[in-house]
Amino acid sequence: MFLTSYEIDCVAEYIMNYLSRMYDMDRKRLILNSDGAKWIESLTNNLKSYNVIYIYDGFHLNSLLRTLSGNNSEIYYKLYNFLNEGDIEKFNKCSSLLI
Repeated sequence: MFLTSYEIDCVAEYIMNYLSRMYDMDRKRLILNSDGAKWIESLTNNLKSYNVIYIYDGFHLNSLLRTLSGNNSEIYYKLYNFLNEGDIEKFNKCSSLLI
């Protein structure tokens, strides 16, 4: 099944029903690993009741950081380290200067 051929609301409802049947979602966290596609971001918004953690997969995150840093290794590693250390404030401040 190619999910993007369906309405996002229908996909989200299907996923929520499946997860509710299979797991005690009051005791679980839903982590959505993605390439950053817009339809997956929309899906995440529709699954808010599960308190979704949305993350980029490693390949696409590195690609995004390389683009953001202009392939400057020093800037790339600073951004990478901010994320790796969970310092979102420093990451946002630094990345906003690059945009």
